Amino acid sequence: MSTAETMKGPHGHDYGPVAQALRECGPEPIIYVPNPGNAGDGLIALGTYILFEKLGISWQIGRSDGVYPDRSVVYGGGGSLIELYPRAIDFLKSNHPVCRRLVLLPHTIRAFGDVIAAMDDRCTLFARDKDSHAYLSGLGGTARTGLGHDMAFMISRDDLVSRRLDPGFLSRPGIRIAWLKMVTKILWHLRFRDSRLHAMRGDREAPGGDLPAANFDLSAMFSSGHLNGVSDAHMSPAACATTAKILQLILERASLVETNRLHIAVLSAVLGRNLVMRDNSYGKNRGVYDHSMKDVFPDIAFQAEEAAGARALSQGR
Repeated sequence: MSTAETMKGPHGHDYGPVAQALRECGPEPIIYVPNPGNAGDGLIALGTYILFEKLGISWQIGRSDGVYPDRSVVYGGGGSLIELYPRAIDFLKSNHPVCRRLVLLPHTIRAFGDVIAAMDDRCTLFARDKDSHAYLSGLGGTARTGLGHDMAFMISRDDLVSRRLDPGFLSRPGIRIAWLKMVTKILWHLRFRDSRLHAMRGDREAPGGDLPAANFDLSAMFSSGHLNGVSDAHMSPAACATTAKILQLILERASLVETNRLHIAVLSAVLGRNLVMRDNSYGKNRGVYDHSMKDVFPDIAFQAEEAAGARALSQGR
């Protein structure tokens, strides 16, 4: 068991401040509320469970629509404190007045300053990039703030190898057949068509421009978010490890990974893959790259968005 003061991740990231905040929650089980969403959120949750294991922290999973009076509550890291997404701020708004302690794990934060400024010193809020930390620091208020690292950097290849696939999770509706078909299709494409994997997002955080002709948005494809509200087991340690191992299987078959999905980039870097990382629509990826990746994984190529014509030319279209 590691001490909070010396808590380093497997790649050298300093998780000491986060670990100390978790320890201050006391000996009783914390309520851990994973940020629900796509496969990237599963990687964040897996990294969080790994930290809990190393610190010997007892926890029970909570719901993002729950309220937990007089409990120590930990809300999972992610990118949900922007105007596009209300779920995280709704949870914080409901819980910070009534909980004993509240810890927000490292997040990208661009909005909801009025709610955050109203939090008191029972609350500890971590940013995962310098711009988010500056935003927090400028809000005033008495909540404690800190600069941490995305929780997914707690994952290592050795840890993934040691974990097993969860048959119960893989047998769930919307996963059992769909995931097998998607994995088969992607692996066939990488072997027989193009060994380069393009994993670009096409949602509201996409930076614009044309997607590659053969694009596999792994974070969306291997999301278990449709199970949110049906069973919290979709964000269990075993389920998150299974998601990570499926992604690992795909990424390790690619000669090159090009992505603007933050956690596909993080896992690719952790696995030592040849990676071209691009930004999303509002600088989230750039912030995490600058703070947590460029000095730790120096072989990553981070590229600004290019003109659509240049992209098409580079892909031979």
